[in-house]
Amino acid sequence: MQYQAHGVDLMDIACGGFLDSQTTNWLNQRSEALMSTVSATTQNWFNKARTFYTSISESDAIQALRNLSVKADVSWKGNNIHMCNSIEMVQTANPIMQRYIMAEPRLRDMYLNQSVEGYAGSYENHHGDALGVAHYDYRRVTDGIVMIQDEHAIVNEFYELIPDTDKELDIFQKADVIRTWNMVNRALDTAEMDPTSPIGNML
Repeated sequence: MQYQAHGVDLMDIACGGFLDSQTTNWLNQRSEALMSTVSATTQNWFNKARTFYTSISESDAIQALRNLSVKADVSWKGNNIHMCNSIEMVQTANPIMQRYIMAEPRLRDMYLNQSVEGYAGSYENHHGDALGVAHYDYRRVTDGIVMIQDEHAIVNEFYELIPDTDKELDIFQKADVIRTWNMVNRALDTAEMDPTSPIGNML
């Protein structure tokens, strides 16, 4: 149930602080509207979540709720690889998608320079400062795929053992990741929202 997911996720992402009265009133009105349609258990989650409202502007609160809606809508996909076709889907990506999103060279370079949030600590960087073809996950995605670099089409083929904890990516999974990278780059081109901020913070 989507409303229940909203209540649980607010508990997950919120941190300390206080909202101004206008934003508090706005969130209270939204909460009351949702609470009138949900179970007592869900209402209890909402009441607990209210104690965690943060000091963010009304527009940020709207974006945070939009991201929570997207997270609830795609939860059926589970922790697997799928295309993220909106900035909100990129921002609320599951841990496996975070891993491959963060292999995109431009975004990874910004992450290494602390210019993006990097999923507020939920992303685990197992490959240090590796970037582009030096990065294991980038190689996995681009192996055997035609990529455009400096207006030239190139195909890289990498010969390396896949650890037992990983599986070979199929062509459809690689395509989903690369299409998600395209969405990331469009977001970076606008220089507005941070693609790696789960609550939709700006760059």
